[in-house]
Amino acid sequence: MIPEIAPHLVNVLMLSSIYVLAALGFALVFSVMRIMNFAHGAIYMAGGYICYYFWVVFGFNPWVSMALTMLVTALFGLLIERFGVLLVEQNVPSALQVADRGYALHVGRIALEGDIDKFRASEIVKRAYFGE
Repeated sequence: MIPEIAPHLVNVLMLSSIYVLAALGFALVFSVMRIMNFAHGAIYMAGGYICYYFWVVFGFNPWVSMALTMLVTALFGLLIERFGVLLVEQNVPSALQVADRGYALHVGRIALEGDIDKFRASEIVKRAYFGE
């Protein structure tokens, strides 16, 4: 009976560890930023696909695949932060046209939050980003 259950126990432990890591990522982002970041799951899935390609398609060792996946996913996150967030930060008028809700951070704390109409009406935002 033990030899029959052992593979199932290993699968349960692996799957539950994946769920725990995803939940910890959500909890960490939410506790720090007070924003539920649903893009976290998309990046997590991209990491799964990248690892699959390294392991199955390219034939790397599973441990090497996981290490390469961590590097590629970290670079992917840096690209999102540098180009996605930076473009929004540097092009506020365009960002306010497509956003529904906004958060303005100052020294790591939320200085202004609310819907986009509140941002457009804010004197602080007008002076800082629109030069008015």
